[in-house]
Amino acid sequence: MQSNRTDVNKSLQNINQSGAVLWLADKQRNDGSVRPSGYFLRDDASATAYTTVAIDRAGDDLNATAQTAANEFSVDAAVYLIEQQNSDGSWEAGTKEAQATAYAVQALAAVNDSDTLRNQVNNELSSGNVSMALDSGVEWLVANQQADGSWAGYTNSPYWSNVGEKARATGNAIIALNDAAGYTATSNGTVSDGVGYLVGIYQQGGSFGNTRATGVAIDALTTADQRNAGSQTVTIEINSSVTKEVSVDGNTPSATVTFTTDELDTLRETGNITLTVENETRVVVGAESEQLVNEQEYEDTN
Repeated sequence: MQSNRTDVNKSLQNINQSGAVLWLADKQRNDGSVRPSGYFLRDDASATAYTTVAIDRAGDDLNATAQTAANEFSVDAAVYLIEQQNSDGSWEAGTKEAQATAYAVQALAAVNDSDTLRNQVNNELSSGNVSMALDSGVEWLVANQQADGSWAGYTNSPYWSNVGEKARATGNAIIALNDAAGYTATSNGTVSDGVGYLVGIYQQGGSFGNTRATGVAIDALTTADQRNAGSQTVTIEINSSVTKEVSVDGNTPSATVTFTTDELDTLRETGNITLTVENETRVVVGAESEQLVNEQEYEDTN
């Protein structure tokens, strides 16, 4: 989502994605897995699947060497994931199960989108195939959604507040179901209930429990919910003096509002800013302020 912003996209263009992919590929172990990092990725399946998705998203910006490494990594990782899949279609166990399964389904869906990678994986497997593993993973996610629309999040004690972890597991499950089966909130009850859960726990400050969960939740809502939304006009008013209107729809679910110099001067006169958004349905709003400073002037005064 952040890459849709012009300034962020420009910064991303400066990243050596080929170098990053080669670095990630070097972390793959002989069995095709990636060592988990700890708090964020707690098990081998999650770490392996998450890295596979990251490499897949590098897309067409890789040089020939990095592309070869990416393909080899993805094939070996997919074989590992399929061989580690539980008989019920899930990955891992306990409170790690939903998150790991969602990540694994996302990774296999990425591999399945490539005829070349899918065929290579299938040729290396002694039994089963990518499609069968995906179907089983999707079936497990659908069958193991909780009554409130969420999927179980990681917890390590009765006193653990796992609101963010439940949101992250739920968001990743929604993304996985969309990636693998094309399910959206308007076409599938499971995804619709998951979206309802996320919307229901949205906190006044803009959070879905923690930073990681918020990023995943916004990605899930945009991918599986707003993709099929009709065109809407959102009115944004600041201090009852500056009013803007933006349009969003299924193809362009986010929009950025910018202000002229005169409008900014008007807003600065009050000292305080009150942001009001009017729309018939729920929207997620982010407020960001940028200040450009003359580098030489800054150095001279500091």
